[in-house]
Amino acid sequence: MSTTKSPLVLTASLVGTFAGAIAVVTFAAPSSATTTTMTEHGVCQMQGNPGDNCGSNGITFTTSSNPLSPFSFTRSPDSNSGLTTPTFTLLELVPNNAANATSQTFIETGHNTGITTPVTESLVSTTAWTTGDLAAYLNLPRTGGPNNPIDSLLSSTQTVDPGATGYFVYQSNFGAVTFGPGTDPFFTTTSVLPLGTVLFAVIEGTTPNSIQDSTANSSGILETQGVTPPPPVPEPASLALLGSALAGLGIFSRRRRQS
Repeated sequence: MSTTKSPLVLTASLVGTFAGAIAVVTFAAPSSATTTTMTEHGVCQMQGNPGDNCGSNGITFTTSSNPLSPFSFTRSPDSNSGLTTPTFTLLELVPNNAANATSQTFIETGHNTGITTPVTESLVSTTAWTTGDLAAYLNLPRTGGPNNPIDSLLSSTQTVDPGATGYFVYQSNFGAVTFGPGTDPFFTTTSVLPLGTVLFAVIEGTTPNSIQDSTANSSGILETQGVTPPPPVPEPASLALLGSALAGLGIFSRRRRQS
């Protein structure tokens, strides 16, 4: 993979992060991903900064920039190798406990993409993704790229949002792409992401409609700066137990006053 991007630059430290992140997937969860040399990788960048600013929580790439603009995706190898009529689909994986999780508005402008006008993401389903592989949730057959099981991504989000149990998925297709030095797709936006959101991408083929490649589980971009989600709502059993305890405390207090 080339380490030179224009106008985005992949630094040597980022390449090292790629290798380390992939190693985490290989050794920590060997059953969670398909071994493949064809994967996508997210690239964080602060606006006006030619260097990459991705961090890592030991699971995936992280960013504290919100909005994150520009950001990019590259491939390994950095080409259209193994792809047929590829189109780029950008995904926002929003934690299912985020405020207004099903009514978010995300607008991005693609560069080095077939569609270069601002695109508004659409909600895939009002039912959250909480189990299985991303391809199955999107109802797309997979012909290439790594598997993306929910646990591999959710474990990353839970480092900043422990209450998340799944994602509401937003998507937008930016048309044809040609991966390579200086031609990798990148995006600009003013949209603010909820805390724990993961930026992800898949490459779809048009004939037939399928996932030809997807982002490595270790290479999505986790938003670590955002609106803190509301505290989890107590379960009915917990509320009943709390009510019983308070009632008991009241009886005990009355008895003490009477004595």
